Amino acid sequence: MSLYRVYTHTEGDESVSERVVEANSAKDAHAKAIANVKDQNLGKGGTTQAEAQANTRVLAVKKCGKNGVLTINRFPLAVVEALMQPDEEEEEA
Repeated sequence: MSLYRVYTHTEGDESVSERVVEANSAKDAHAKAIANVKDQNLGKGGTTQAEAQANTRVLAVKKCGKNGVLTINRFPLAVVEALMQPDEEEEEA
């Protein structure tokens, strides 16, 4: 199995979705990404999952990661240190 970044666009949506998919091939990653469309928000929006899947196209499938690991983000340590500081509400509790 390998990791793939799959970029999809659903008709009428202003954004592109990026999914990281574990699959045996780019073709399998393509199919898994389409199957995942609207899988996590079934009750939202005005379309059914089947309609959303039919209106979604895969823009690109790119193999990614190495040895089963994918680095998602890198950002300054100072940002993490600032986020880890308790806010006023946490200090009062």
